[in-house]
Parts: sequence; C-alpha cells; structure tokens
Amino acid sequence: MFLLFIQLILFNTKIHFNKAWIVLLEFGVAIHGTLITVYKDMDIWPMFMYGFLVMFFLTQLFSWKIPTKWKWISLGAFAVSIILVYGFIRGFEHIYEVLFIPTALYGGAAALIAIGYLWDKIADRKRQTN
Repeated sequence: MFLLFIQLILFNTKIHFNKAWIVLLEFGVAIHGTLITVYKDMDIWPMFMYGFLVMFFLTQLFSWKIPTKWKWISLGAFAVSIILVYGFIRGFEHIYEVLFIPTALYGGAAALIAIGYLWDKIADRKRQTN
C-alpha cells in the first residue's frame, strides 16, 4: 500500500512513468499477494502469484528493451512454471484460477469504461433536453 500511495502522490511526474518503478510496483504486488496467502496458510497462493504475474507479463514484457527471443523464452518459462505448479502442487483442476485476477482487473476496467460511457450519454441527453 505504501508503494501504491507513493505512485498516487507522484501522479503525472517523471517517476510515475519510470519503467523500473512500474516494474517494481507490478512485480511487488505478485510477491505481496503470494506471501500474504502463504502466511495465512491458504492453498490459493498460486492464484495470486500467477494471476498478478499474468498481469505483469501482459503489461510489461513486450515493453522491455531486450531481444524478442528472450521475451518469448521468458513467456515460455512462465507458462512451464504454471504447468509445473498446477501439475504437482495445486492440481490441474484448479488451473482456471490463473485467470481470476486478470479477468477481475480487465473486467473492472471495462466496467468503469462502460459506466463512464453511459454516464456521458445520460449527461448529453439531459443537456439536449435543457
């Protein structure tokens, strides 16, 4: 939360858009979510680890200035680690959990966009009737 508050305080500054800072925040939430569920002795730690890491890879991987082959190698190693953890630890019947966090985050963003769009349409209609 401390890092998130710093990010909010630094809104629209150079640091706010610094790639190293963004990587720290996005990777940090994966570590934090995983450690909290492990600390609370919950079996769903892979959901938090891989859910946030999926977000990390979707938003960060292809913005890195590294050779494309290393990006694909990273993505492949990530996929293999999901298969290994869900194959040997959590069980393949729970592999759908990997999609919970990305679905919630992208779904929440889509819902906010839809709400904003509807709000704007309602406001336009009210302005036209006045």
